[in-house]
Amino acid sequence: MGFYEYFSLLSDAGKAYFGESMGKDFPKFIDESTGIEQTELNTYWCSFAFVRADYHGKGIAKEMFRLAFEKAKAEGYPTVALATTNIVNVTIYEKIGFEQKGYKVMPSPLVDWPAWVFVKSLQDTPA
Repeated sequence: MGFYEYFSLLSDAGKAYFGESMGKDFPKFIDESTGIEQTELNTYWCSFAFVRADYHGKGIAKEMFRLAFEKAKAEGYPTVALATTNIVNVTIYEKIGFEQKGYKVMPSPLVDWPAWVFVKSLQDTPA
C-alpha cells in the first residue's frame, strides 16, 4: 500500500492527527533536540535505512552510512541527522558514530510511539 492509499483510508481524526504530528510536532521535536533550525532541510537527513533481516550483523548498515557520510561531505553538509522509532536501531546508530540528541514518547490517539533523534558531525570523519 502506498502512502496516498494509506492516507485515504484514515478517518478524518486520523488525518488531522497525522498532519499535526508529522507536520508540526515531530519536526519541532527534532529541531529542539538537535538545536538546528529546520533540521530535516539543513542537515543531510536520512529518512530510511533498511537492511534485510538475513543480512543483519554483516556491516551493511555501516557501509551504507559510510557512503551517505561521503556524499554528505561532498555536498557540503557538516552534519548528518536521522530519527528512529525502533529501539533496536538506537545501538546500531550509536555504533556507527551517531550521537543521541533527543528521546520523546509521542502521544497518539491509538498508541503512543517512541522517537529518538541522532546527529553525526562530519568534521572528524575522513573524506
